Amino acid sequence: MILITKNISSQSYIVNKKSENGLDCMTIQLNEQKLKLKLIAIYRHPHKCISDFQNKLKEILSDVNKEYMTIIAGDTNIDFIKYNDDSRTKNYFDSLTKNKIYQLINSPTRITNSSQSIIDHIYLQTFKKISIYKGIILEGFSDHLGTFIKLKHGIRTVKNERPKIHLINKNNVQKFKSMIEKIAKQVTQDTTNDSNSLWNLFILQTKSAFKNSFPLVTLSRKKEKNKPWFTEALKKSLSKKNKLLHKWLKHKTPINEQKYKKHRNRHNNNINLAKENYEKKFFADDTTNKILWAKICNLSSLNKNNNNVEKLKIKNKLITQNQEIANEMNKYFANIGQNLSNKIINENDETVMQYMPPKLDRDIHLVPVTTDQIKK
Repeated sequence: MILITKNISSQSYIVNKKSENGLDCMTIQLNEQKLKLKLIAIYRHPHKCISDFQNKLKEILSDVNKEYMTIIAGDTNIDFIKYNDDSRTKNYFDSLTKNKIYQLINSPTRITNSSQSIIDHIYLQTFKKISIYKGIILEGFSDHLGTFIKLKHGIRTVKNERPKIHLINKNNVQKFKSMIEKIAKQVTQDTTNDSNSLWNLFILQTKSAFKNSFPLVTLSRKKEKNKPWFTEALKKSLSKKNKLLHKWLKHKTPINEQKYKKHRNRHNNNINLAKENYEKKFFADDTTNKILWAKICNLSSLNKNNNNVEKLKIKNKLITQNQEIANEMNKYFANIGQNLSNKIINENDETVMQYMPPKLDRDIHLVPVTTDQIKK
């Protein structure tokens, strides 16, 4: 899986997928003006021939333009630690180096109580000078550790604006209460205005008090990523899990392994339970379909990408007006059933009645009877 930030236009990249000879790969070619990048995610099945995998990899890289930087990342099931002990492994990595493809990960990515291996690789092929930062993520995503690479390419990325929220804390709440008390006292003691004017004055001053008491501030990056069901207790549990993982990786004893795996399993179960309870409570209230769909979009992030149709081309005619675009789309979807029906060719002029059983000649009429009539 390759994730692409929504800042990059879909017209800027091309996606290809392949799966053959024990090699699964996905290629994305990024064609930004200041950065031309070919990113390849790969997986080699553990029991497939290394030389076949190597030849397939060469074939993929054969059409790479020198203008493009190429990054290959994934699980190859080829242990870099065995470079000096296994001839096939040595030949594989030597062949990559000859083609100016460099393996960047040199720390174990899969660690057990009895072994360690470097089978998750990141390869870099570039014909330009570039600064890189790479490493291992000591987090238990699975039985493999995560790997990463950061490129310093001189392109300034545009960050999304974080939302504004009202700053609500104890001091601000107390300030708001005091202001409301003053406003209420002022309104009740006013004898010059009628009730409607006083009510309008109360609403106006209350809104002003709310804005002054709870100012809008930019949501912090940390809180923007927070999940509503990920409680403080889960955060502490996650911190403890990471500490136990680091301790086990540093001192690989059976006791440390047992402590880590026991807490990891408990932590994962608590996460699933917290998420399930949150979603149950979230949908527990009786709501309209509109509110229900709003909640679904909020949970699934469907409302984050607002893709508007800017133009339509129908029968070589370009439509750009919003009203005309809406009318044409409505016309298309309203008549899609009839249009499909018209395209169905019925050579024998068959109708649905031909498949119905024959009509009954006699009618059946049921009337109520008494017990005496039945006995007779």
